Amino acid sequence: MRLMKKSPRNEGKVKMLYSEIGREISGHYSAADLDADAEARIGVPGEFPFTRHIHASGNRVRPWAPSLYSGFGSAEDTNRRFRFLIDAGNGRANVAADLPTQIGLDSDDPLASGEVGRLGVAIDSLEDFETMFEGVRLVAVKNEEQQASAAVFRARDLLVRNASAKKMRRTSDSGD
Repeated sequence: MRLMKKSPRNEGKVKMLYSEIGREISGHYSAADLDADAEARIGVPGEFPFTRHIHASGNRVRPWAPSLYSGFGSAEDTNRRFRFLIDAGNGRANVAADLPTQIGLDSDDPLASGEVGRLGVAIDSLEDFETMFEGVRLVAVKNEEQQASAAVFRARDLLVRNASAKKMRRTSDSGD
């Protein structure tokens, strides 16, 4: 079976997909490719219990993108790192904020002593946010946050870039 990648944007164009060692990759695999109990255990792509993928065509519709969780030191340090990772092919800018930022403390708060920029980037102001994403096209690069301040980051995105919320490529795990 040959896998053809089609979408409305590239109608008529066909691209074969291959593994890193040159083997053709099937559009999806079925129980015939597995042992007799496998389908009952893991289901099929796009169907409950969604153990194989949320879409029937798996990663062909929405390909997996390399994603590195990064952020350290100052906004300038993190900006350099994001740009390096994006230039190297990383499709996302996942913000690792330091602990004070995650819990809403400014870097000069006595409770933040010893933690500023330690396990992530210190973000205290809109200027820090602008610096961190300077030269990073937020509508082209998806970014994510894994902390409670993610909703504030999203609001900053919209303010700084004057962009439509529908065009921003953004996710978080904080429930915003």
